Amino acid sequence: MRDGSNNLLPNTSVTIALTGTGSASVGSINGTTDSNGQISIDLTDTVAEALTVGFTVNTVAASDTTSMTFVPGAASASHSTIVTTTNNAVANGSSTNTVQVTVKDVNDNIVPSTAVTIALTGTGSASVGSISGTTDSNGQISIDLTDTVAEALTVGFTVNTVAASDTASVTFVVGAASASHSTITTTANNATADGSSTNTVQVTVKDVNDNIVPSTAVTITLTGTGSASVGSISSTTDSNGHISINLTDTVLEDLTVGFTVNAVSASDTTSVTFVVGAASASNSTIATTINNSA
Repeated sequence: MRDGSNNLLPNTSVTIALTGTGSASVGSINGTTDSNGQISIDLTDTVAEALTVGFTVNTVAASDTTSMTFVPGAASASHSTIVTTTNNAVANGSSTNTVQVTVKDVNDNIVPSTAVTIALTGTGSASVGSISGTTDSNGQISIDLTDTVAEALTVGFTVNTVAASDTASVTFVVGAASASHSTITTTANNATADGSSTNTVQVTVKDVNDNIVPSTAVTITLTGTGSASVGSISSTTDSNGHISINLTDTVLEDLTVGFTVNAVSASDTTSVTFVVGAASASNSTIATTINNSA
């Protein structure tokens, strides 16, 4: 503290107040200068910020200022967060979903440009891309995931081996229907060849990674049906990727039934058999095989 002639003012009663303190808390301020004309004042903060602190003397603003910085604390797993920034990638092993971890300290200040060890949890069958060992200027680390399994994941993370509480939802979706990976089975067989009793085949539509393709529009046709009549075929798979198809026949026959998916032939087949019905008097016949014997 100095007077108008720039002389120090030791042991003098003054009223000092600080300005430009931002979010900082100002400690107690002594009302009397020390023997060197000085008053020291402590500041604390929970916000990482750079301040330009000024002051008043007896309510008159001084022109001098000083710079002060509060920096983030150590990374805190419990205060750090994770979000999904890219979602619903196709489960084809190359398309990516992306999660972003924001590293924060215990006061929720971001921790930028700092070395941390991040690991993901709850990644299911997904492959996790490379993870940077340093946060960017926003305290963030982005991580790509790929998958060949269609699945919904709840992805968590650790910070410096400590588990965080936040999670993010990540979904990998099925790809397009693939004839070569789709399958057919017989679910009802050995129906009587009476034109009304049914055998049933079931097509399971899958993508190239063998994920079922549910609730999806497809065009299915059957091949190798012989004399059988094919019932109506749904144009949409059910929630399990299935389409069931009934067949009737009036001919006793063993069939090897195949199918196409969107006009592409599948390789899988299934066996279907129509069997003889009960004896019918009205349809049975009699013939003379030896006649006019002596």
